[in-house]
Amino acid sequence: MTTSGQRVRVYYNLHKRCLSVMDKKTRLVIAHVPSIHLEDARFIVSKAGLVRVRREGRKGVIAFVEGTYVGKYGEGSKGWSRAYFNPYRVDHFVIGAQPIHEADQVCIVNNQIYVKESKCAIS
Repeated sequence: MTTSGQRVRVYYNLHKRCLSVMDKKTRLVIAHVPSIHLEDARFIVSKAGLVRVRREGRKGVIAFVEGTYVGKYGEGSKGWSRAYFNPYRVDHFVIGAQPIHEADQVCIVNNQIYVKESKCAIS
C-alpha cells in the first residue's frame, strides 16, 4: 500500500481503467486507485517508447507522472490547469500547447491530470 511521503510513478492503466501506482525504487505496482495527489512531480516520457508507439500504432506504457505521494484527491479542479499527453499528437506532457516537465502539485483523477504551480520551460 502507498504511504504518505513515498516516491511513486503513476500511469493510467488501460486494461483496469484506473491509475496504477508504482514504487519508484522497486518499480513494482503497489496500488490501483481512481485518483491520487502528488507533490514535487516530474512528467516523464520515454523517447524510445514514443518512437515505438508511433511506428507500431499500438498503445503502451511510455509516460508517467513521478512524485511524492500525498494522498487521494478529493477536491474540485478549480484553480488547477489541465495537462495531457497523447503520444500521437505531442512529444511531452502539455498544458495547452506548452510542454510541462515539473509541477509543485499534481492531482490525477481517472485519466484527467490537474496541475498547480507548473514549470513549463523546455529542457
